[in-house]
Amino acid sequence: MNPIRERSRAISSRLPLNPLAIVAISLGLVEVVAGVTIIQGEFLTVPERVPLVYFVVAFPVAVLTTFVWLVSKHSEKLYGPEDLANLIRASVSLGAATTKGTSAANRPESIEPLVSSILFSTPWFTGGHETRREILWVDDKPDNNAFERELFESLGWSVTCARSTQEALEKHKLRRAGVIISDMGRPEDKQAGYALLSKLRKDGDQTPLIIYTASSTEKEKKDTLERQGDGHTALPRELFELVSRAARA
Repeated sequence: MNPIRERSRAISSRLPLNPLAIVAISLGLVEVVAGVTIIQGEFLTVPERVPLVYFVVAFPVAVLTTFVWLVSKHSEKLYGPEDLANLIRASVSLGAATTKGTSAANRPESIEPLVSSILFSTPWFTGGHETRREILWVDDKPDNNAFERELFESLGWSVTCARSTQEALEKHKLRRAGVIISDMGRPEDKQAGYALLSKLRKDGDQTPLIIYTASSTEKEKKDTLERQGDGHTALPRELFELVSRAARA
């Protein structure tokens, strides 16, 4: 069975409804009941009509009250057409980031892993976890990560760029990020990513930090974790998964 379809069925009961659809369905039900009441009215006694009249009057009020409550208290758990459009844009961005600089022979044979990464890391499919959806991205060549940044921004993340360790520390001090993504080597230091990580941890700052580089070995992954980092990767899909996990931690 298609893995996306299988997992979608498994979580379908958790998928929140579009609030406008809730209102439309509810009001449609009221119209049906009202129509039956009018058509069958001459066959009903007064005591039989009273509950129907109360229902037709009270039900729309209850629906609208619930709608207002959902929007005001749980807006982050609701979705609409714009969210679907953002989901599509994010999937395209992740696909572009994954295949950039690779030959056709090395590109993914299927987009299913990419789409799965997007679908099952978004708030709609993770129970609407509260997260600080703000990323501080440290890289002296930010254009290299244009697709990746577009991916996160399509899903509602705010991305702030910094070109050096000092600039990153200053921006982080002014507005604390939820997650920090850093490259490794920059003109001032070939291990600038580790230098930034060390500075933050020395100051007691436990903001999740992920190293995103052109290559990532098992030793580098292990070293990053030992330095209290939150991941080391060269893969856009893995980066997305690491950031999503760190933000929900």
